[in-house]
Amino acid sequence: MRMDCEAARENMDAWALGALDAYDARSLESHIAGCADCAPLADAAREHAAMIAMAVPLAAASSTLKARVMASARALSDIGLGGVSRWWRAGAAAAAAISIAAISWGAVMQMRAGDLRDDRSALAAGATVQSADLAAIHTQVVDLAIARDEMNETIETQNAILDVTLRQDVEWTVLEGTEIAPGASARCAWSRTLELGAFIAENLPPPPSGKAYHMWLVYENAWVNAGRFDVDREGRGHLVLRRIWSEESPGKLVGFAVTMEDAAEPTRPSDQLVLTSPTP
Repeated sequence: MRMDCEAARENMDAWALGALDAYDARSLESHIAGCADCAPLADAAREHAAMIAMAVPLAAASSTLKARVMASARALSDIGLGGVSRWWRAGAAAAAAISIAAISWGAVMQMRAGDLRDDRSALAAGATVQSADLAAIHTQVVDLAIARDEMNETIETQNAILDVTLRQDVEWTVLEGTEIAPGASARCAWSRTLELGAFIAENLPPPPSGKAYHMWLVYENAWVNAGRFDVDREGRGHLVLRRIWSEESPGKLVGFAVTMEDAAEPTRPSDQLVLTSPTP
C-alpha cells in the first residue's frame, strides 16, 4: 500500500538512517517519487542523517561498548515487535546514530590519551637534559593532564547520551533558528523519567567575542539555565541536559531554547534568542 504524506513524514528519519523495514521503505520511496511536497523533506532527512553519522571521527569501539549498544538495539527491536509507534522507531534510529557517534568519539579520545602517555614516558627518560628541554617536558605533561580531563568529560557525556537516547520514554523536539541564526537547527532528546536530555545543534555561527551560547529548559513558570556550550568550526554543538532542582517548582517542561549571553552564568535569558522549539 502506498503511504500518505502523514505516514511518509513520520517514517522519513528512520528511512534516511536505513532503519526502516523493506516493505515500508518501498512504500515510502514510491510516495516520495510522486509527491512534490515530501521529496524535499526526504532530501533534507538524508542530509541530516549523513551529518549525524559524520559528526565525529570514526574509530573502532571497544568490545564492551559494542556489546552494550547491540544489546540495547536488540531490546529496542523486541519493543518494536510489540506494537510501538512509527514515531518511536524513528526516534530509536536517531538515538542509535547518536550513540555510535558518541562511542566513536570516546574511542578517539582514549587513543589520544594513550599516545600522550607514551610521550610522557619518553620525556621522563630524558629529564636530565638542559633546562630548555625540561621546560618543554613540563609543557607536554600539562597537555597530557588537559587531554585526560577532556577524555574523562567526553566519556561521561557519551554515557549520559547513551542512557537518555535509549530510554523508552525519550521524546524528541526540533528547535529552529531565529533571525539571529536562520540556518541553524537542533534536536533535543528528553526523558521525563530521568529528567535528563541530550541536545545537538547544527549550523550555529560562532558567537561574538565576550558572548556565549546558553541552553534553557522552558517550564510553565520559569526558564532554567541548562548550561553553556561551544560550537566547532562546522557550527556543531552539544550538551547533556539536566533539570536544576529548586525549592520553587517551575511547573511542567514545555520546550527548549538557546540564547546569546555574556560569558558569565545568567539566571535569566537575554532577548537574543537564537534557537527555539514550539511550545503548547
